[in-house]
Amino acid sequence: MDEVRDAYKLGLSVTAVLCATCEDRQQCLHMQLKDRAEASQHTVSTMARMRHRQLSRGAAGREFVRIDENCIDLLRPCVKVRLPVLRLVLLAVKHSHDFASQNSDPDIQATRDFLEVVLLCGKQVTTAFENATSHVALHPAQTAAKPKLADFVLMKGLRRSGIDGKKMVIADAMHLLIGFACGELVSCRLQVTRGKKDDKETALVGVWETQLPLDGNGRLTSSVILADATANAEMLSRIIAHPVNDITPQGSIRYEKRVVQIPLDIKRGTKVEVFLKTVRGILVANPSKTRVGPSSVTATTCRTCRGWATCSANELSRAPILVQVTTGPRMNGRNLVSICY
Repeated sequence: MDEVRDAYKLGLSVTAVLCATCEDRQQCLHMQLKDRAEASQHTVSTMARMRHRQLSRGAAGREFVRIDENCIDLLRPCVKVRLPVLRLVLLAVKHSHDFASQNSDPDIQATRDFLEVVLLCGKQVTTAFENATSHVALHPAQTAAKPKLADFVLMKGLRRSGIDGKKMVIADAMHLLIGFACGELVSCRLQVTRGKKDDKETALVGVWETQLPLDGNGRLTSSVILADATANAEMLSRIIAHPVNDITPQGSIRYEKRVVQIPLDIKRGTKVEVFLKTVRGILVANPSKTRVGPSSVTATTCRTCRGWATCSANELSRAPILVQVTTGPRMNGRNLVSICY
């Protein structure tokens, strides 16, 4: 499991790192279940798994595709990295190239040319970083297809380099550099901003394009519903370069109880003491409402607390729900406490 976590945190495919060279791949129960899931009539997947080219593959032969929540993150994945993290990735790639050069396996040696292209692109990007004075678009000087054992070799290089994936988040930088070298990015720009003291901050921003299931004539092969409350039909049509029909129902479901939203920041990391003060303040402000129901905070934080059995919040949560504190919609970057009367 440690190898699985390392591969995930370092931005590499777990299957490509661990399964590509496994002798038990054909008899592996995990791979059998994976193949069964992919061939099933109804498939549920995370957005991260369906990014880039995987959506069109996963939707192949299916009549209906539904994408929930913020679909822009799926349709146009975007990452932003800074130079120090990018240099760490380049160090790992150099160690990977050394490993491939010293190995006698022909499949591993076949990754050397690709890694040389990655190093060339990395040098191009770092030079642009050092000389950037304003926003500038970058295009790879050379591109190459990614070999099947590339992630396996990159993991070897990461371990040789001594980079600790638990302390350094390099997955985005790895994705961006590999995508740049493979020619996968639809946009790659250096973003230069200046602070109040005229200090310069430079970041590399890469954007991919996740293709919807299309045939050779550019027509959808599946009915696609984008259930997204953060965008409109015009914006989505512009992003995917395809007509989008707005089928949002007119009107809304009528509330049985009046809802009042209080702009107080309640989130998973909120301490129990702060949460209790918030609840007590709400109850004081609403003297006719004397009971409070369980919230997302009590469900995630308090249930694991040793003092939960004697906590006053526990006593409140057992009462019938007249006032419910929940993590509601966000306003100006803050969560809202929703009270249902």
